[in-house]
Amino acid sequence: MKKTALISLYDMNNFGLRTLFSVLDKAGAEVDLLFFKKGNLNSTMDKPLEKEIDFLINYIKAKEYKIVGIGTRSSIFSPAKEIALKLKKLEKPPVIVFGGVQTTLEPGKSLRYCDIACVGEGEKTILDICRGKKLKDIKNIFYKSKGNIIKNKVGVVECNLDKIPFPDFLDKNKYYFQDEKVIELKIKNYKTGYNLMTSRGCPFSCTYCCNNILRKIYNKPYLRRRSVENVIKELKEAKENFPSLLSVSFADDVFTFDKKWLKEFSIRYKEEINLPFFCYVHPKMCGEEEIKLLKEAGLSNANIGVQTFSKRIQKIYNRSGENQDILKSVINLKKYKIPVTIDIIMDNPMENEDDLKETLDWLLKIPSPFILNTHTLTHFPRTELTEKFVKEGLIKKEDVEDELEKGWTRWAPSLDLRRDKLNLFYDCLYYLTKLRFRSKSMIRRIQKSRYFRRNPEKLANIIKPFSFDVLSLDWNSTKDRTKYLIFKGFSELRNRGVKALFLKMRRQAKTPDIF
Repeated sequence: MKKTALISLYDMNNFGLRTLFSVLDKAGAEVDLLFFKKGNLNSTMDKPLEKEIDFLINYIKAKEYKIVGIGTRSSIFSPAKEIALKLKKLEKPPVIVFGGVQTTLEPGKSLRYCDIACVGEGEKTILDICRGKKLKDIKNIFYKSKGNIIKNKVGVVECNLDKIPFPDFLDKNKYYFQDEKVIELKIKNYKTGYNLMTSRGCPFSCTYCCNNILRKIYNKPYLRRRSVENVIKELKEAKENFPSLLSVSFADDVFTFDKKWLKEFSIRYKEEINLPFFCYVHPKMCGEEEIKLLKEAGLSNANIGVQTFSKRIQKIYNRSGENQDILKSVINLKKYKIPVTIDIIMDNPMENEDDLKETLDWLLKIPSPFILNTHTLTHFPRTELTEKFVKEGLIKKEDVEDELEKGWTRWAPSLDLRRDKLNLFYDCLYYLTKLRFRSKSMIRRIQKSRYFRRNPEKLANIIKPFSFDVLSLDWNSTKDRTKYLIFKGFSELRNRGVKALFLKMRRQAKTPDIF
């Protein structure tokens, strides 16, 4: 098989590429996984310098890889394009394969830069490419031939996820690139958290989400889940491979969608793994029975995607359910002493002040404290909501994320001065609702203030000095970084003990801060 490099941009977990690495490695291929740069702790990313990309290109040239696969995302599509263009200028350029969500959504755009676009899931596809199978016989790809784009059958999925190898988190053949340096990863003894997914797909089809269009591209069944046995096996291997492991994080879009599976999982996880874990839940699939099962298994914190409490905007987002059910789910999580994070989407051009008020009213009904993420609405390519906004003239084609790429500096910003006055004003009010010692009457007085309504940046600047929320900090500010790291250190001691903090300090002394 041909010597292959897989490139992950700003993502050290990257389940997709770690799984493809595992597939190729088990098949006997010569494969390396290259991690190019990392994101900041406040969910922003620093754009790469040209000399950093040139360093990566020279490394690939020296290693003489025959195939280079690059995972693409809409928010950071530009470095994938730049790397591909530079690779094509080499005297002996490798075959360039693009994959990931961006390429699946817009394969035609990817083929302007790459030789092969993988559309959808790529475990079988990458194996066929590396084995030199004729392109016309490979499923889930678009490619160019004699100036024409050839579209093979796409959307083919593996129904039995247990057949797919586990993502490879070991150190073997993994390299990290930052600041014109390449570092061979050696984190086996310092890795304290383990991330995994038990399913693929989502039970919902929110109009702003890429799942909205992916379920139309993929063949049925779109939503699939691994067996409990398979998940427990992966976690047992993780505990064996990483002796310092302290916690687990499940990255499924909705962890609680199958109650029967959840019951079996909760019993076995407690008996055989017994580590605190995090997961995402949905109010329609998060009753007290499910919460009790999760708590008994070891659930230590959860994220619940609310997005909006406005009934009008919920319809636009295709999010069904009652606000009272959301409130009940959050109260039940807090009843079982499970810290909860709530996601809210802001910066929607269709949202008016009545919608923002409705969300504020319901946030004030939730017992504080809680964690609140105020995301900025991102216009992903081809989603129903993006197409609607472009058609109605609410956004331009240049505002679609694979063109605008605002995700570099804005993903889940808090107290964000770049928001328009109305959204910034309510961003500040939302922020105050989550505080442990909040005053509802004070929040209502501020809401009525004409001064702060006209000058919301003044309100944000009053709040910011007292905020330890990483999403509200300026990561280029030494003062803000120092404030956050001190707060984070106390939080580690309080939540996970001296051992966790000591292991983290040891890891950072031995390796770059990449996790």
